[in-house]
Amino acid sequence: MNLPAWADRLLEAPVGHLATVDGEGSPSVVPICFVVDDDVAWSVVDEKRKSGRTLKRIHNISANPAFTLVVDSYDDDWSKLAWVMLHGKARVVASADFPRIVELLRAKYPQYRDMAIDNSVLLMMAAESAVSWRAAEPSAPV
Repeated sequence: MNLPAWADRLLEAPVGHLATVDGEGSPSVVPICFVVDDDVAWSVVDEKRKSGRTLKRIHNISANPAFTLVVDSYDDDWSKLAWVMLHGKARVVASADFPRIVELLRAKYPQYRDMAIDNSVLLMMAAESAVSWRAAEPSAPV
């Protein structure tokens, strides 16, 4: 991804919003925990209580791999607003096959250190394009 440094830092935020679409074209958006490694965003299906047996995001990605991940920085001072949007294709993979990603997730989220996320599934979201925006002038820090 060819993002400015401030946008790369924004991708270190704790929460992003993942948009997926099911096979009939119906959209769904859900907040997720994630890490970015090169041009790939990763999220794990963790042990937090879920509302259904098969997560909508897993079902949607299986039917249609297109995704958008939005990470934003909101402030009541609108001169500090900023966001990054990643677009691409996602797939569901076994976390056991990606131990380095599991460690990156555990390093970012201490809550994962006591969860069996190394025996779960990951969303592997390969970014094909990225867009960023911020209200501040390019020389101003975000």
